[in-house]
Amino acid sequence: MFASINGVRIYFDIEGSGYVPDGAYMRHRPVCFAIHGGPGSDHADFKPWLTPLSEHMQIVYMDLRCNGQSERVDPATCTLEQLTDDIEGLRQHLGFDKIILMGHSFGGMVAQVYATRYPESLDRLVLVCTAPSHEFYQAALKFAERIGTPEQIKVIPELFEGRIQDDEHLVRWWDICYDLYFHNHDEQLMWETGNRPIGSLEVANYTFKHFMPHYDVRPQLPALQVPTLIVGADYDWITPLSQAEEIHSLIPNSKLVVFHESGHMPFIEEHQDFIDELTDFLIRVPQHEAWKQERQQSVAEFQGDLALIALHSISEPMSVTGIPGQWAPLDADQPGLTLTASASDELTVDGQMIEGTITLEADVTTVRISDTLTAVATTQPGSNHLLSIYDAEADAIHSFKGIDSFAYDRKWVIKGKFVKGDNDRTMAFAHVDDAEGNLRYHQSPGDISFTIEDKIFAFTPFLSSGSLIVIFGDQSNGKSTYGLGRMLVVTPDTDGGATLDFNRSFLPPCAFSPHFNCPFPPAQNRLPFEVTAGEKQVI
Repeated sequence: MFASINGVRIYFDIEGSGYVPDGAYMRHRPVCFAIHGGPGSDHADFKPWLTPLSEHMQIVYMDLRCNGQSERVDPATCTLEQLTDDIEGLRQHLGFDKIILMGHSFGGMVAQVYATRYPESLDRLVLVCTAPSHEFYQAALKFAERIGTPEQIKVIPELFEGRIQDDEHLVRWWDICYDLYFHNHDEQLMWETGNRPIGSLEVANYTFKHFMPHYDVRPQLPALQVPTLIVGADYDWITPLSQAEEIHSLIPNSKLVVFHESGHMPFIEEHQDFIDELTDFLIRVPQHEAWKQERQQSVAEFQGDLALIALHSISEPMSVTGIPGQWAPLDADQPGLTLTASASDELTVDGQMIEGTITLEADVTTVRISDTLTAVATTQPGSNHLLSIYDAEADAIHSFKGIDSFAYDRKWVIKGKFVKGDNDRTMAFAHVDDAEGNLRYHQSPGDISFTIEDKIFAFTPFLSSGSLIVIFGDQSNGKSTYGLGRMLVVTPDTDGGATLDFNRSFLPPCAFSPHFNCPFPPAQNRLPFEVTAGEKQVI
């Protein structure tokens, strides 16, 4: 596809859908612009290597002006600033809001300049095997002296000083030097990837001769606020690891990932690891951060865990200290309560004043007592008639500073299997506030088996509001994490698979309020090692 951008015919290609079905809704996916290396190459460098990312985002491949299938114009117009203006122009032309920008090699240099010129257009930045200044060239020559042949060392300056005479000369240069770009020499792979791009000698010569000697974005990088992933490789000769480390030292809020078995193109040589790292940074970590933010907000809501100031067992008609009205249980096997009140009590449900007797459906009906106080009928296994009192101005809410947690780590996303049992099966759980030896029986329709370090474990979950909840313990409890243990929601797949994402291990309600009566992890749910993922403690 082509678009007229800043008066030049620019080629672009799009892979992946921008909107995908998600249940009864359509979900928007992020957009990633992929900017190729060079100068004088094109977007074919990335294909098919980035294709797995299209399962999570829409990828826009772009051939920079004078490169690939884009229009050949005066190379003097191909300044790094103009190339960034073209990226911004294409973004606007396609109607995108903030984008992810990924640049490799020379494309990473363009991406850095873009980030300094159009920071408001960026959601995230990915810099793959690139450099912050023209000084990379001297570092590259030193690296080549260690690993290159005499012939390679002799001809390297011909390209990087803009002295390639014609296409035949360019082909000869690549024949001599191409294996420098790879750590593992797969001749077939190297031949295929090297022949795919449409070369552009004129812009390569002009850029290396006139623009590259002046390239230095280092003074501007410390001002960047965009989350940035920097990728380096141990065997990258042309933009050595020192360049990635320098970028990392200059950009706040950046992360450096080093590939140890790759040359200049880790997205080829360590393909799956590269895809995993990018998916973590671009998709999983943002999703995890959003989940953490939701958790922080939910526990501090007007009926969040922090707001619970009392829990009463209503075994007979009774008054509750400090709360108007008369509260009574429904039948023994029927969850819920009744409330009898007069207009003078000023109790309301859905804005309507209570006069007389009403039924409070468990975990549904909210009674407003005052501007900050509310009451809800609730249940626990063995206790159908409980009354929870919440205060939106509780001391615990005002002193709450957040939830400390571990950083996201995909090694703690464990594939398991849900072994379905009898839907009516119940399992015994001891609870914090119950007398020793007293057990409550929760519905538990199966077990979850999984393997960690070649050892098989099985969790017994309980069913709550249609979800399978695991209360588990591990060796971090009482040290870096909450002493009782933590909880995890597990949703089995239709084929019986069950993913345990320990990154979403959350603190039980009793970590936020002493009025909750939490279950203890049963013996089979206690792991003999530390789970360094998920929530740690209330701050």
